[in-house]
Amino acid sequence: MPLVYTAKLNQLDPEKYLRKVLTKITNIEVFDPERLRHLLP
Repeated sequence: MPLVYTAKLNQLDPEKYLRKVLTKITNIEVFDPERLRHLLP
């Protein structure tokens, strides 16, 4: 995922934006059983 590129587009508050995006990604990874099933061997 192009997080760095996206952060560059949002120069107003990149740290806050990245934290928000990373939180979303983490929530999906942790709580989405279908996604998690693909990650597990």
